[in-house]
Amino acid sequence: MMGFRQNADGALTWGYGQRYVKYDLMGRKVFNRMLPEGYDDFSHSLDPMQNGNYLIRVSDADYARPDGKRVRTIRDVIIEVAPNGEVVDEWNLNNILDPYRSDVIKTLDQGAVCLNIDVNKQGVTMSADELAELDKSD
Repeated sequence: MMGFRQNADGALTWGYGQRYVKYDLMGRKVFNRMLPEGYDDFSHSLDPMQNGNYLIRVSDADYARPDGKRVRTIRDVIIEVAPNGEVVDEWNLNNILDPYRSDVIKTLDQGAVCLNIDVNKQGVTMSADELAELDKSD
């Protein structure tokens, strides 16, 4: 469970796995929803907006890369969801930032990457060859 927040109305919101939820302080469900179709893996943030919608950080379940390869991305899409659960807008960071900016990927501490925490790799970074091998293996 991630992104716990007490909202202006006093209710609590958070997300986990494929769901995002809102409960009042007495533990009564306001909503408990699956992520919208086409999106996976809630990650870290469910932010209420002034217009009553929510911003949710998720993954794209079927992203087409420029080379035509279809992949499941990792927590790089922000969706705006209306109170009824309808997706109002989407910001796919793969289309905004360069997803191949290897200078960023290669400098990540492999012991701290939340998808694969390995304390034995603390302080270890990735080479260009290792990154290319990962891309081949999906």
